[in-house]
Amino acid sequence: SLEVGRSSIIPTKKAKELMPAIANQATSSEDAPRSRSLWVGELGFDTEEASLVSVFQQIGPLESVRICRDGKTKRSLGYAYVNFQRSEDAHRAAEELNFRKINGKP
Repeated sequence: SLEVGRSSIIPTKKAKELMPAIANQATSSEDAPRSRSLWVGELGFDTEEASLVSVFQQIGPLESVRICRDGKTKRSLGYAYVNFQRSEDAHRAAEELNFRKINGKP
């Protein structure tokens, strides 16, 4: 379960099970290698990419960080994808940073 008010980090494979809209964007093979991508949710709408970079780069080198935004207003939708260069770093980030406060959100 997710704690309200704190950022949740879910490896994209698990996020696909929880959120059907995400399931269509990534592979679904159970035999696929561990993902290098994390879904980070319950973010404050004022959270910027730089905040996520500063938190997640402590775990390992990042490939990209993308906060998902409304196509018209460009307002944050409250979630992001963080992509690591190595799958082991993504796994470690999911274990160590899950439910961590990001950008001061209680």
